[in-house]
Amino acid sequence: AWMCAPIDALEMSAVAHDIREVAGPEDVAAYGEAFVRGWDISERALASRVALAAMAPWPGPEAWRRYTAFVGGEPAGEALLTRFGEVAYLAEASTVPRFRRRGIQRALITRRVADARAEGTTTVFGSVQYGDQSWANMRAMGLRETFMTVSFRRARKS
Repeated sequence: AWMCAPIDALEMSAVAHDIREVAGPEDVAAYGEAFVRGWDISERALASRVALAAMAPWPGPEAWRRYTAFVGGEPAGEALLTRFGEVAYLAEASTVPRFRRRGIQRALITRRVADARAEGTTTVFGSVQYGDQSWANMRAMGLRETFMTVSFRRARKS
């Protein structure tokens, strides 16, 4: 589902978690740890460098901004934000499984929206799996479905 809302219609609350923007090379390791653990990327995939692209600067519109959430000083979640003029895209996010159900994703959404608002953004959008926890978090904060897409996979041979 593609979710969208005018930025002023979003219900933002105070950020209750330690959310830090990745500002330099010293921050990349914590972001990478949250990314790999949050998406449950296997050691094999990591060793083959499949996941390392997430830790490099991303080409594309204006700037991809990366954020890491910390709980007790430990990387617990991560998220991306980018802007296209006055439109902000909540590109992706994940939470390390043992830190789920603690409001980390809502805190990451709140921080990204606050940063986008400060830069003059008027509209926010994101893409989620319809009915999952990310969808519920975005709906709770005021984003609504704009359109749905359907993906098909080829059945595995038995």
